[in-house]
Amino acid sequence: MIRNFLLLLFLINFSAKPSPTWEIHRVIGVIDGDTIVIENGAEIRYIGIDTPETVHPYKPIECYGPEASERNKDLVLNKFILTERDIKDQDSYGRYLRYVYTCEGSINRILVEEGYAFSYYYPPNLKYYKEYLQCELEAHSHKKGLWFSCYWYIRYISLGEFLTNFLPLRTVKFRLWLSCQV
Repeated sequence: MIRNFLLLLFLINFSAKPSPTWEIHRVIGVIDGDTIVIENGAEIRYIGIDTPETVHPYKPIECYGPEASERNKDLVLNKFILTERDIKDQDSYGRYLRYVYTCEGSINRILVEEGYAFSYYYPPNLKYYKEYLQCELEAHSHKKGLWFSCYWYIRYISLGEFLTNFLPLRTVKFRLWLSCQV
């Protein structure tokens, strides 16, 4: 535990310039694959990713949701984390929107790379979106996680997201069904 904290301090001092957008917290709970609870009781929702649902009040448990939640627990529960804020601070549920890091790296990115999450287009917080999208395409092409277990999984995107990110790629490596949510 102390070793992890010292490594986080090292990361702050040498690989990132500390600013008001960076904070250190201890994770005391994991709600699901992309939401955690920190020591002051506040909820943090990971920016730029989405995992299958496990606790949504109006949706059933989705394929690979429990696995994503369990992986999130393995990565952050009872550990110190470094959080990075983007443009929008909170979502409509009052959760803080953050990029989350541990000594293992970016938790947001790890979950996408390993196939537990997919990239999530949520303007104006788009700092790492294209990076996460590339990780998603690679996870899909290597059939990692939900891309293997949930062969029926449909990735809905907005028309704006398609025009901004997929159209310039010209080669989309997986089937998309578009929902016209501009």
